[in-house]
Amino acid sequence: FMVQTRFNKENTPCDDCILWTVCLLDLAICVASMFTRVPDEIRLISDCLQISVFGCMHTQQQIEIEEIKSKGYNGMNPRILQVLPPAMQSMYGQGKFGGGGGGQMPPQMIGMHQMPQPMHQMQMPQPMQVPVQVQCGGCRQIFGSPGRGMTVACPACGMHNAVPP
Repeated sequence: FMVQTRFNKENTPCDDCILWTVCLLDLAICVASMFTRVPDEIRLISDCLQISVFGCMHTQQQIEIEEIKSKGYNGMNPRILQVLPPAMQSMYGQGKFGGGGGGQMPPQMIGMHQMPQPMHQMQMPQPMQVPVQVQCGGCRQIFGSPGRGMTVACPACGMHNAVPP
């Protein structure tokens, strides 16, 4: 969910078919076990199939993340942010999607000589903002942010950086 919403990725029809098949197989085994004894081998085959699908999904996710790292990350698409539930919009605006950590340096806006404000003072991103360059507080890589007053993830290390208003 996080990779799909953050980076505007969608399942293919094949992905959906595979996920539904694994889900329905597990459901069928569960229903059948209410009426009869389902052999352990059937359950193990279902488990192996699920684990294989999850492994493929994680690999596909890693490939997508590597592609994004190579092209750069400019923050969440504002159209996606607008359709998220209010609680998730608030978490995104406050930088509570994980990443970052103690002991890291605060992000610096390139060409600006001002200190970043604490995250609790950050505001939700406004549409049609001017992109700015940010230097990650963790790995020091420079990357783009779609605007000011938001939190963006570094494409290199994943640390969330608060961009001052």
